[in-house]
Amino acid sequence: MSADLFHRLSRMLLLYLLFIGVEARAQGMRDPLLGVWNNTALPDTHRIAAAHRSVWRVYLHRAPDTARYYAQHLGQPGREPDPAGPHGRGDGSRREGAGERKRGE
Repeated sequence: MSADLFHRLSRMLLLYLLFIGVEARAQGMRDPLLGVWNNTALPDTHRIAAAHRSVWRVYLHRAPDTARYYAQHLGQPGREPDPAGPHGRGDGSRREGAGERKRGE
């Protein structure tokens, strides 16, 4: 095996391992925050704060449409989110697509 090929494979392996670490860390941040959100024994202020942190830390840069969906529902406490979620198969009547903004709305 030539030295050049060895260095290429080493770099690819290192990048792969770094990527796995980032994914695991993001999943680790999401799970405790969702656990707080689903714990109905906690006060609503703690639950909303956990959901807000989840939107900002996990979804904002990786899934902006999902972040926008959840942020809209956090700002409207009397309105229930679509049970199908932001990308589910609901009727879509309560969702707005971020694509409308990108097209110059």
